[in-house]
Amino acid sequence: MQQNQNIGQKPQLRRPPEHMEFFHKLSNSENPWVRGIAFITSSGLWEARHYLTRGKRALSEGKSEHAVEYLTLSIEAYPAPGAYLLRGDAYLQSGEFQKAADDYTVVIRLEPSSIMAYEGRRKAREGAGNADGAIADKIRVNDLRNTTTDISKERMMKEYLQTGTQNLSKEDLETAIEDFGMALAFKPNSPAAYFGIGTALLELEDYEGAIHNFSKAIKFGMKDAQVFHSRGLSNYHLGNLQQAIADQTRAIKRDPSLESAHYCRGRAYHDSGKFRAAIRDYDTTLKLAPHNTVVYYYRGQAKRDLGDYKSAIQDFTLLIESDPTCAEYYSQRAQTMYRWAMSKSKIADQLELIADIGAPERQKWLSKERVSRLEAALADSDKAILLEPSAEASYNRSLVNFRLNRLDAALADCKTAVGLEPDFADAWHNLGCVMYKLGSMQYSDTLLKEAMAAFDNAIKYKETLAGAYYLRSKLREKFGDEKGAQEDTMQALTRKILGDAGWDDASVADVLRGRRA
Repeated sequence: MQQNQNIGQKPQLRRPPEHMEFFHKLSNSENPWVRGIAFITSSGLWEARHYLTRGKRALSEGKSEHAVEYLTLSIEAYPAPGAYLLRGDAYLQSGEFQKAADDYTVVIRLEPSSIMAYEGRRKAREGAGNADGAIADKIRVNDLRNTTTDISKERMMKEYLQTGTQNLSKEDLETAIEDFGMALAFKPNSPAAYFGIGTALLELEDYEGAIHNFSKAIKFGMKDAQVFHSRGLSNYHLGNLQQAIADQTRAIKRDPSLESAHYCRGRAYHDSGKFRAAIRDYDTTLKLAPHNTVVYYYRGQAKRDLGDYKSAIQDFTLLIESDPTCAEYYSQRAQTMYRWAMSKSKIADQLELIADIGAPERQKWLSKERVSRLEAALADSDKAILLEPSAEASYNRSLVNFRLNRLDAALADCKTAVGLEPDFADAWHNLGCVMYKLGSMQYSDTLLKEAMAAFDNAIKYKETLAGAYYLRSKLREKFGDEKGAQEDTMQALTRKILGDAGWDDASVADVLRGRRA
């Protein structure tokens, strides 16, 4: 009775903490058997086995609800096919037919020849009223049980490959996976079947499953460009950028004309901060597919990140000419023009302009060339907002208006941006900057306190905004919070905003003493 009362709680496993150091030592052993023992013991396998045993016992006693709880814990620790199969049985026992069918489907994906999973799902589908699905599972069970000769196995494998390919082309992805799984049941080392499953899982955004199946296809002999490209694409979506680059490189070696491989490798290089390599791949992609406009979009961003603003603007202009109704293209060109305008400014211009910079100094900063670029950025931002109002477009325009000293317009844009997207940290930061400047000019503590609240929100939604810490530190110092000011100053320095923006050590020291750099 005591066990039943505690069934919903996670049982305490008796593994003393001091054992972990011991297992860590074992994992570095030169003996592969010892390393294997360390892995099983220190990973989720040990815990999963513990819950699996309890779940199996509860299921045998007819306690399906308790079995589900234990088996769910087992799956969370280590998602093994056996645990899904048993939990499917438990759901079936309790009459939760759809959940049972879902678990059996997971098993079929992992073990395509599992007769028990197909038979279990047949029962679950019958219980859920899915007669067609139940009949299909029954046919598959019969195929698995009755096929004996090598000739018939080869024939059945080809038939399922064909139907799987057809279902894949019709975007009936779940059925395609089952068909390819049946093909594997008759020929477990079929690279085409693994590739088919991987392709379907890639479309379903199950990237880990896709990688597993593409790797199986490669292992069993598929070496063409497409399989490496597809695995590289899956790795890219998971953020495995180096693996993505390696896979796309292998694909390109096998087929240099595969433009999608060049494009995907370019995206991976781009996200890795290797902008020159990304641009080379984007250039190659455009040579192979000149009308692929999306490549111009990312090449423009890469050129902008590299500081080649003039060339980046050319790419975004081409996009605007191809589709003058796309707000995003105007927004990207506006961002590029703004960064070009700001690219040669000193940190004293960027930060101290916020406060009480004098008119002569401001006039010096606002050169004709810089004003011209800011006005162009403003025009593009206006166009983007006119076509499709968005938080990003309003934020972009607020930056330009702020630099042009159009504070009321900048304030309105910031408020629009945070109204549309309340967790937009950069917009909150710029709102704080505008309030800070207005409060300093008008000697208004009310506005300065509103600025502090805006910086609070900016930091709340994005803790890496060093500029928000820096300006909040000045406000805290003004309002007598010396400790808070010091903490914020250290946060700003820790994030290296001052150094990254071009301050030398002497300028940093001056700022920390409260003097103009």
